[in-house]
Amino acid sequence: MDEEDDYWGSSNVKKNRATVNVFDEKVVFEAASDLDKLRKNLKTPGEEEVECVNWDDTPVITRPSIQQKALQTSVKVSDSSLDPFRGPTVLPTAPERQKSSLNWSDEPSIDSIVKENDPRPPAPARKLTKHEEEINFLCSELEKAKKTVHSKLPVKETVTRMITGLPYSLEQYRSKEEKLELLDRAIETHDGNAIIAAVLFLKRTVTDKIFNAEFAIRPDAINQYLSYLRAHFQQTELENMLGLLNRSEEMAMVKYKQAASIVDAVAKTGKLKSCLDAHFKCDSQLEHDASMIQQQLDLLQIQRPIDSADEMEQTSRKPGIFMTHPRVVSIVNQSVLTTLYYCSFYHHQDPENTYASPLFIRKQHQF
Repeated sequence: MDEEDDYWGSSNVKKNRATVNVFDEKVVFEAASDLDKLRKNLKTPGEEEVECVNWDDTPVITRPSIQQKALQTSVKVSDSSLDPFRGPTVLPTAPERQKSSLNWSDEPSIDSIVKENDPRPPAPARKLTKHEEEINFLCSELEKAKKTVHSKLPVKETVTRMITGLPYSLEQYRSKEEKLELLDRAIETHDGNAIIAAVLFLKRTVTDKIFNAEFAIRPDAINQYLSYLRAHFQQTELENMLGLLNRSEEMAMVKYKQAASIVDAVAKTGKLKSCLDAHFKCDSQLEHDASMIQQQLDLLQIQRPIDSADEMEQTSRKPGIFMTHPRVVSIVNQSVLTTLYYCSFYHHQDPENTYASPLFIRKQHQF
């Protein structure tokens, strides 16, 4: 302690604080140790520069750490707040001090950068609100449908769903009374799709005896179901229902339509004969229709031999009218007026007792 007091009391202290290279050969070991002690004693927490030298006698300057900067800032703020000439100073709050110490005041936020660089214009508030309302409505309807699709609803509500296009289920109705109530409610709405759905469900879930008995007393459902069978070309089921309902006239017309749609003349003639015998001749109300079908059969029986003979003559290439004016189409399945014109053009000189004579056709069909 005496040596240190003598050292501090001496006038050589200021001189020793000069920059000295401790690695110089001229400095002895005792002087170097004294300088090291002096450096440790003079070091303060807020010191910005440390008196150290490099190999080339240049001073080494070290930057203060973050903790030292924060301490220095706090010391300066406290000093300025106590300055009587500067007036009272409001100290920054903790977030502000932290922000200033980290130098974030000048940095933009991520949200501001995204908004500035977004090329899309902001959506109008009215359209966005309407879109959100539609989404919320659809979500609520979907949740409601999920909850009610497998639950047993009143018949009236189920029919309303059938009409409005909402999801529904008919499998929840098990008893006969509920199924008939469903059919009656659908008939009251006069909606064809609802009636067909109820009829098909009834036919699939009850016996034929119950279906036929209950179906026969509901004419609106009958007409709708028959139209459905015609539109879907379910000929067998259509004929069965017409026979069950004793609608002979409709049955005869259905059979005639099937026979008339055949292209082959031989097959068409056979179908027309069987249809005439089975459905038209046995019904007195269809007597006029039976006579018309008979005339069609007679015309087919005339057209077939005329067409065969003319085709053979045209293929033989004999001089005549078929060489100068060849036929364009066959005469089979043509109307009676077309047949009369054909015979007048190609067979105007034939005798009356031949099929191709125009006089025979006029007499046969009472022109």
